[in-house]
Amino acid sequence: LGSVIAILVRDYPLIANNQEAYIGLKEAGLTLRSRVTRDAVIASYKPYSSFWAWCEFTKIPDGESLPAILAAVENAGARYLVVDAKTAGDRRSVLQPLLVPPLPDELSRQLALVGRLTFADAPLQNTAIFLVRANE
Repeated sequence: LGSVIAILVRDYPLIANNQEAYIGLKEAGLTLRSRVTRDAVIASYKPYSSFWAWCEFTKIPDGESLPAILAAVENAGARYLVVDAKTAGDRRSVLQPLLVPPLPDELSRQLALVGRLTFADAPLQNTAIFLVRANE
């Protein structure tokens, strides 16, 4: 029992700062819940935002360019686009310009910033929520 307690005390910071929890995606979904209906579509890399918003999900596609990804998101009928720092850093690096304010003019014609969620203790959870203007 003493060993278990010692391990828990030693490893608590690793558990508490779990970067795989997708806290930002959950908070984004809770933020959007009052703005969407059950048939609304949220585009994201993982379905957590859609789950917490109680609506439909479409996955951000693979793409070599940001315009190609945004076109696919629009074509999928997504009303919102949710981008987290972990996804932009690891899996879809072309999304990184969406996490650095302000949006360039060409992107601001396609997207409107709804909100940014920042987590000082877990920067990979930082998340941006965008309205897809073509589908508003």
